[in-house]
Amino acid sequence: MTLAINGLEITLGGATVLDGIDLRVEDGETLAVLGPSGSGKSTLLRAVAGLLAPSAGTVTRDGEDLAGLAAHRRGFGVVFQSYALFEHLDVSDNVAYGLRMRDVPKPDRRERVVAALALVGLGGYGARTIDTLSGGERQRVALARALVVEPEVLLLDEPLGAIDGALKGRLLEDLGRITVDRTALYVTHDHDEALTIGDRVALLRDGRLVAVDDPETLWTRPPDVWSARFLGHPNVYEDGGPFADGPCLVPERAVGVGGAIGGTVTDRRFAGDGWQVTADVGVPLRYRASTAPAIGESVSFTVEDVVDLAG
Repeated sequence: MTLAINGLEITLGGATVLDGIDLRVEDGETLAVLGPSGSGKSTLLRAVAGLLAPSAGTVTRDGEDLAGLAAHRRGFGVVFQSYALFEHLDVSDNVAYGLRMRDVPKPDRRERVVAALALVGLGGYGARTIDTLSGGERQRVALARALVVEPEVLLLDEPLGAIDGALKGRLLEDLGRITVDRTALYVTHDHDEALTIGDRVALLRDGRLVAVDDPETLWTRPPDVWSARFLGHPNVYEDGGPFADGPCLVPERAVGVGGAIGGTVTDRRFAGDGWQVTADVGVPLRYRASTAPAIGESVSFTVEDVVDLAG
């Protein structure tokens, strides 16, 4: 099942929240939508889910325009950060809710609920009440409720946003396993989550699409300085253009153990209180040195010594 988003625009209160978004999620692919708070990523998911009407553009499923189709008729499973569970129902009844709305017979409901709970690691939890569950367990119940209806597309909106520490890592592993071969849209502000779970990552900023690429390419060749810093690169050097938007270079792959950078000297100039040395580390970097190395010499220096990008 392929999901396509074309020219999607959302205007709320006179403000443009999404501006001309074009995305495609292939059959069996997990597309992670990454961006800071206010970038429009959750608004995008709500529009795809049918919970928010676009101002312009289309959302299609295998070529079928979903405009006007109610959320519960789209065949999508949605998981929110807030869990959205019914406190007065036990775990089984929470998971079965969508099946009841679809008039699935009770024996079939029971069988599918048991299978869904086992899939998310909650076998035997059916009779538990929601108030006895931890945050991680509640998130698993919410995921089981989305999966039990056998959705064509799984939509996850910050599903681990309220989870911390080692539990978050375990849940992310489980989500990665569960989403294999499922068409999924995974919204998050956490770059580690996006790069881990996404077959591809779409990066949003201020309602616009900055980049869409596989995790390795996006990490090693971010499109601009802002993207590199948002992705978590500690050392980013501008390569022309406005500081926030120009292309950038990330010499991190030249950094060795302990933060040392290794390269070959291509130039050196006395700077009054020491030397400024240019070294080729895959990109030309200028750094401070107390003594002058020879041209062609292999050198090692730290990030703190770097002055700027040379050339």
